[in-house]
Amino acid sequence: MKRLLHITDCHLFADPDRTGYGDIKPYYSLARILSRVFNLCENEPQTEAYDGSAQPTTHAPGHIDGVIVTGDISGDDSKQSYLHFRQLIARYVSVPLWVIPGNHDNNPYFSQLLGDLWLQAGTRQVFGQWCLHGLDTRTTGTQGIIDNDQLLSVSNAIAQQESRHHLLCIHHHVYPTGSWMDTHNLRNPERLINWLKHQREVKALIHGHVHTPLRQFVDATKIPIFGAPSTSWQWQMSVDFSVSTLSPGYQILTLHPTGNLSVEIERI
Repeated sequence: MKRLLHITDCHLFADPDRTGYGDIKPYYSLARILSRVFNLCENEPQTEAYDGSAQPTTHAPGHIDGVIVTGDISGDDSKQSYLHFRQLIARYVSVPLWVIPGNHDNNPYFSQLLGDLWLQAGTRQVFGQWCLHGLDTRTTGTQGIIDNDQLLSVSNAIAQQESRHHLLCIHHHVYPTGSWMDTHNLRNPERLINWLKHQREVKALIHGHVHTPLRQFVDATKIPIFGAPSTSWQWQMSVDFSVSTLSPGYQILTLHPTGNLSVEIERI
């Protein structure tokens, strides 16, 4: 069994004291989350838990074996924001960590400063009886695209580890949310959906972007899709733009050797 910390949408600024939506300073909220997860704070987080079928389950604290960050690390495209991220993970994180880019990481600094951590398509990471795979959905603007060449690279990587279970990590949400965030969606989600229908070894998909613990399933295959809360401000899934009053958060995936998984949502 392996436990994977999933954080996303850090939206760090060059100035760590800069405040964003909800009067949140994203540098300090990320620092607080990392400190708490890696047992450097005394207070226990508030927990909402879900298993692979999106039903409540019991939270059992335990060691974190790895970290995946699903994009939007920067909130202002600044070099300093990525340096802040490196400084925070150097301070708090002592386990393997991987990143994928989000639409706010469409700048030269992401690859320059985080290239060694980038989980690119085709570069699988073995994680116990699982493999982690990333897709880069960036394009111009806030929407995302699914690239056929990347899907082929992931397919080839999966074929080399058919005896393992596979987790796909992307930034953008796959299906509509019924909210204002659907104007910032994937332009061609059907390409990913059709591909997943032929990937029996893929047991789940995780993403960021929506700043909320969205729970959906891939049509036909019923592969679970787990969106995560942001380490900064939370979006309200309403028709018109709105910021939620919920606090910053993250989720922890427990990946079992059998291919089952459970997901726990925690907030600070």
